[in-house]
Amino acid sequence: MNPDITIVHYTANLIDEASAERIRQDLIRKTDGARIISVSHKPINFGDNICVGKMDTCPYNLFKQALIGAKEVKTKFMACSEDDYLYSKEHFDFVPPRNDTFYYDSNRWGLNQDGRYFWRPRTIFGVCIAPTQAMIDTLEERFDKYPVPNDRSIRYFSEPGKYEVPLGVLPVKMERVYLDAPTITFNHRLSMGKRRMIRDTDVVKKELPYWGDGATLWKEYMG
Repeated sequence: MNPDITIVHYTANLIDEASAERIRQDLIRKTDGARIISVSHKPINFGDNICVGKMDTCPYNLFKQALIGAKEVKTKFMACSEDDYLYSKEHFDFVPPRNDTFYYDSNRWGLNQDGRYFWRPRTIFGVCIAPTQAMIDTLEERFDKYPVPNDRSIRYFSEPGKYEVPLGVLPVKMERVYLDAPTITFNHRLSMGKRRMIRDTDVVKKELPYWGDGATLWKEYMG
């Protein structure tokens, strides 16, 4: 476990609470006592909770929650955590080698209810590990420029390192890494991106190292 890291867990509290609690307990097991800051739409008993109240579910507000959490972080680095993700212990061992770069773990697999894991190359905020101050700086710049959501901010509020040019903010450095143990995202209809279809170009498996059989894992956490 990287000793200089805090987990920022943000949620809109949309998924079934029993499933959410199983996922939260798994995160506690995987983080070896590291501080967790949770930023939620409803109060939850999870780490240091900040309840922001009901908000529209959109990228603009997701990043607003992340910024609220980041401002409470006291460590050099922070790791993003989402309410429908399963992380390995090894994920939180990663130490960013540079203080000005956002790192994204590309070993991230979706999991369908039918038990199929699928992988495609994507840059996703839920697997971001970054220097805390860099996260605060880039998100604050976005919200200073767009204090209320509009078409541009809703469309281009995305992972740092992707859409700074169309947003008209300073570019930041990003790098994809491929950590040994996979991170899992449950592919369900209540997610912000809705349920994603498996494409012909995706890598599809029924079992993965570290996690095992996909159908069994779905049943264990999602019921």
